[in-house]
Amino acid sequence: MKLKSRILVIDDDPTDRQRCLALLNNGLGVEMDVLEADSVDKGLALCRDGSPDCVVLGLPPELDGPDVLDQLAVDMSTAEIPIIVLMSGEDEQAALSQLKRGAHYSLV
Repeated sequence: MKLKSRILVIDDDPTDRQRCLALLNNGLGVEMDVLEADSVDKGLALCRDGSPDCVVLGLPPELDGPDVLDQLAVDMSTAEIPIIVLMSGEDEQAALSQLKRGAHYSLV
């Protein structure tokens, strides 16, 4: 029996979160379990308890992404989870900073 990948989407913007969920649930042609969190705190709890295979982290400009990445990196239960950061705006320096702090991909 093949297990489904488990993806966690963390985004406080309901519209962005729903778009990401729709793409993951319908647009990729791959069956997966998709979890969602509407806040960083809920997302961190799901990372620890839900054992996702990957995290998609939506970061608005005002949210401090490095703190979130640092929290995931220091926790042994979440340190190895690949993280894709979705950023609004076009700040390449912020994207590079996210990669240096542990994000596996940063999409601006």
